[in-house]
Amino acid sequence: MHERSTDIIEMIKSGRISMVINTLTQGKHSARDGFKIRRATVEHGDCMSTSLDTAGRCSVSLSLCRSGALSMRLHCRTMSAEDDLA
Repeated sequence: MHERSTDIIEMIKSGRISMVINTLTQGKHSARDGFKIRRATVEHGDCMSTSLDTAGRCSVSLSLCRSGALSMRLHCRTMSAEDDLA
């Protein structure tokens, strides 16, 4: 989706977007927009990926769940500043 970052953030806040794939692009404006989009996604508890490989695997898993070929329970949590990222 190629939209203005403010439009995307409004769609996240309104529940119209429930998963975001946000990859890195060059430029200060793009970096600032990406940060705002990632922040809105996390604040609203939606799924997010910054890697196309991970997003692709997630898509395959969701398709398998829909078809009944795979059953899984999702566990999501929000990372805090105290979490060890090392």
